[in-house]
Amino acid sequence: MNEGMQNLIEIDELENKVYQYKLKEKKMRQLISNVFWDLKRDINKGMNIEDIYFDVGYMSSLCVIIGKRELGQKINDKFIK
Repeated sequence: MNEGMQNLIEIDELENKVYQYKLKEKKMRQLISNVFWDLKRDINKGMNIEDIYFDVGYMSSLCVIIGKRELGQKINDKFIK
């Protein structure tokens, strides 16, 4: 295999990794959204405080992973008083 072909393979592998990361980030954003709206709906139905802390911590952690630390803090501030 020549050097040009090897470079094309490496570029293809890198593009695949970027694509996979973007898919994972999109799924994490969707998870954050789903948990947020479920928590917002259920919080007035007498949820256990432990469940609220768990959901908020989960969303905040996902926010950190996708580089949205400030969003995680806003979520925390909204639900943890």
